[in-house]
Amino acid sequence: MLHKLLKNIKILLFLMVFLSGQVGAAINGDAALSQKMPTMGSMVQTVFTNPASQTLFLMMVSVIVHELGHAGVTWMFDPSKVKEIHVFCKNLGSHDITLQKPLFSLGNLHICGTHPFKGYSRSDRFDEAYKNALVLAGAGLSVAAFCCSLLFAVTFYCHYCDTQNVSSAVAAGLKDIVSPFQCIVKAKNISSDTKRMLANTVIATVICLIGHAFYVFTPNAYFSGSLFKVAENGDGEKLWEGVFAGNQVAKTGMRIASVIGELGCSLYLLKKYLDAVKQI
Repeated sequence: MLHKLLKNIKILLFLMVFLSGQVGAAINGDAALSQKMPTMGSMVQTVFTNPASQTLFLMMVSVIVHELGHAGVTWMFDPSKVKEIHVFCKNLGSHDITLQKPLFSLGNLHICGTHPFKGYSRSDRFDEAYKNALVLAGAGLSVAAFCCSLLFAVTFYCHYCDTQNVSSAVAAGLKDIVSPFQCIVKAKNISSDTKRMLANTVIATVICLIGHAFYVFTPNAYFSGSLFKVAENGDGEKLWEGVFAGNQVAKTGMRIASVIGELGCSLYLLKKYLDAVKQI
């Protein structure tokens, strides 16, 4: 019952993020999109300006980055061990995954169309435990690098618009990666519409970062699918399996702590986002 409650809370949180985008539009006096006949341009604009749609888009992109992170670390140790990379595939971690016909392929990267948020990097395991651990952690680190690059792009743009100086914008942008909402609010030469779009990009990026961080580095119950059942294919489960060593009580406690921690981080992020929207 507890894992279902936590899962429903996370779904509710996602809906709150979606609605907060509509609240932000109302605060800034924008007309509701539903009052107009949607055009192709308006639909594309919605995808890249609404925080919920941006989050969905970035989650799909992060699936590719995540799996390439696994494969990239494997390739660094031994290129011959990298076999295939499947993204947007239904049967996560299943041997049947190789039987799915991809929509198209780019070398060993196969783009499937059966699930938008799942993937699988098929590689041979190493004999050394530390290498296998680095392969697992590589996915989270690659997504973290991707998300931090997006956040830097936002903060760099804000400072460059104010200073028109690349070197100072780079330095200030790197510093403000940890406080992107404040950077957006304080920007002087950016319109309110652009600020709101940048704020939406930030919340979508950090939601993606939080989700992958907890999935990769903790035995995250939400992504694992069950709070009381071992998810053999979860990155965090594999990373921590040697630590728990069969201690089911410790494993369950860690899963609960992981989900509560992710929810807490997400709620704090939502608060920072709404505070920023009110100031724009």
